[in-house]
Amino acid sequence: MLMSQALLYVCVPPGAWYLPHLAVFRYDNGMTIYRCPSWAKALCFDIDNTLYRNEAYSKSQTDLLLDRLGREKGWDRERVHREMAELKEQTKTEQSQGNWFKMLGIPISTSVKWRQELLQPRQFLCPDQRLALTLSRFSRMALCALTNNPVIIGRRTLDALGVSRFFGFIIGLDTTGFSKPCPEPFMAVQKRLGIDPSGIVMIGDRYEVDLAIPLSLGWGAVLVESMEDVYTLPDALGAG
Repeated sequence: MLMSQALLYVCVPPGAWYLPHLAVFRYDNGMTIYRCPSWAKALCFDIDNTLYRNEAYSKSQTDLLLDRLGREKGWDRERVHREMAELKEQTKTEQSQGNWFKMLGIPISTSVKWRQELLQPRQFLCPDQRLALTLSRFSRMALCALTNNPVIIGRRTLDALGVSRFFGFIIGLDTTGFSKPCPEPFMAVQKRLGIDPSGIVMIGDRYEVDLAIPLSLGWGAVLVESMEDVYTLPDALGAG
């Protein structure tokens, strides 16, 4: 019996490895492109730890919210950390802090209020000219942001980075009352853009939280592991 073999030719960008068993591009610098069609019309960015890297601000967000949780529950810091660790061990899933708090009896609406009161991105972040130049190269695409913070905190963060003008809208924790990786925030982005899901690409730093649901919805997805990954996105995605 004669057997025919089809050959698949893949154009691999410089500095990338094509992994056929996963159908993804893995770059030497750590960035992974899971799917990004040449006809992409919109990019949706996670904000925290995607559009900036600032350990002090990340720690401040976590500490302030955990301390607030402790005051609400009457727990000392040791018990707060113990309760969070036990919850994560029980669920064995990657979740957002808002979802962890919800499992501990804190409604999303309360998380929204706490974040609006406590988080101060301007105290930690400053304009990033290289990021602004990077985003300016996507002039033919619609850019939006999806964050697990309230919209006002997301906008203040983009303002502090000097890139707010590039983003048409933000979907935040207070938009849908759900936190990534729940599907509702992604569906809200999709509805707001009003385009075919295959034309949307999600960019984030956590696969399970930022990318798994968009991929299941038919979006493209890019996992970034550093700011250098973000700065090279226009070249990696063929933005010109």
